[in-house]
Amino acid sequence: MNRKYEFDELLNEFNKEDVNIEDTVLKAEKRLKRRKYIFSPAISAATIFVCFVLLANFSAPAAYAFSKIPLIKDLAKAVTFSPSLEKAIENEYYEKLGLMDEKNGVTANLDYYIADKKQVTIFFRLDSEVYENTLLPDIRIKVDDEYEGGFSYGVNDFAVENGEINSVTIDFVTGEIPESFNLKLMVYEERTSFETMEPIAEENMKDDIYDFSDLTEGEDIDYIAEFEFEINVGSEYTEVGKTVDVNKSFVLDGQKFTVDTVEIYPSNMRVNISADEENTKWLKSLKFYVKTDKGKTIDTIKNGITATGSLDTPMMNCYRAESPYFYDASSLTIYVTGGTFLDKDKEYIYVDLKNKKAENIPENTTVYNAEKTETGWIIEFKTIRDDDSNSTYQLFGSNYKDSDGNIYDIRSWYTTTYVKDEENAYVTGTKLMGYQYDEVWMSANFTSMFEAEKEEKIEVNIN
Repeated sequence: MNRKYEFDELLNEFNKEDVNIEDTVLKAEKRLKRRKYIFSPAISAATIFVCFVLLANFSAPAAYAFSKIPLIKDLAKAVTFSPSLEKAIENEYYEKLGLMDEKNGVTANLDYYIADKKQVTIFFRLDSEVYENTLLPDIRIKVDDEYEGGFSYGVNDFAVENGEINSVTIDFVTGEIPESFNLKLMVYEERTSFETMEPIAEENMKDDIYDFSDLTEGEDIDYIAEFEFEINVGSEYTEVGKTVDVNKSFVLDGQKFTVDTVEIYPSNMRVNISADEENTKWLKSLKFYVKTDKGKTIDTIKNGITATGSLDTPMMNCYRAESPYFYDASSLTIYVTGGTFLDKDKEYIYVDLKNKKAENIPENTTVYNAEKTETGWIIEFKTIRDDDSNSTYQLFGSNYKDSDGNIYDIRSWYTTTYVKDEENAYVTGTKLMGYQYDEVWMSANFTSMFEAEKEEKIEVNIN
């Protein structure tokens, strides 16, 4: 990987015959305003300083232009959500894309990527001289002229100003990254409509709970520009990673599980678990951390996909942690400290909407509000966090049933982390679009949480 290509391109401007210094400086400044430049850590600080001094002595405007070149830390800033990706950048594990297109007053730059067998993170910039609000992307993936459904993506920072570098992580949940795929990038402006909404239960809550009664189902996003890029990831990346056989069992809350395999990639580590058929509960989340044989502690994923399951059962069977890929480790120890469970006979929770009561509701949870409107019920639940963090977790699933067993889909949930006079509580709610019955059966994400008195240890040899 030659990380000096951008320097060489600019320096060549000075080496041409009959070069106009002023024109060259203007070109350099213009390009530097529109691009992010990455320097390899292999290039010493002294080398960078020498280049700067030579140009400073040659032309003061050129020195000013080069002083604005962002260093590798600017790339690292775009992945502060992930210690694994920060470690990858530190080890020069990234590659140039160098793709750019402009449509409808919007410029899209795809600058770099980090990829392995299961995940790719693309560093991009969106800018416009026409639109002032923050520009955000929506993504579709097409492989062999067919749009893929087996992937998930997340924009890693929604507070990035237009023109600044951001990143999007695309996770091929059950499959592997293809060496070539089409990325459709649909751009829209950040919405600010929440500012006009009125609080629900204002006497009990702070002013950031909003009345969603005027929302309509299936509201389309107004895209202002659409781009298509062909992404080519070399096999030297799509083949990176390994799977280690473990086959060791542990017991949690009286339920037996087996760690079948561990997958290790530069972007993350995956712990694959199976359950004993005699279990009475589904495992919905797993609390654990990992230590290397050198004493390095590796935590679970905090931002992004934390676990995945299958369509066959409600159990989540693949759990994510940060990666030990760039650590000098020959073995790992997984410490299991707790979990969240769903009783097999309580997969749906009965809710009396009219009287705001529920049966078999998850621990520390109550019906906070239920309000019938002409377009459906608004229902909100309040829960108490099990720790002092500001984290929230999803209480219910993506569907609900009526008394006849008909299943309806939930389009989205909204959550507030602030409840008046209850610092450790939060409220989550949704709208049951078009639903007019006075009772409902909500799909439950879990029914109980368990903290182990003694950690379960699973040793893994990764050599």
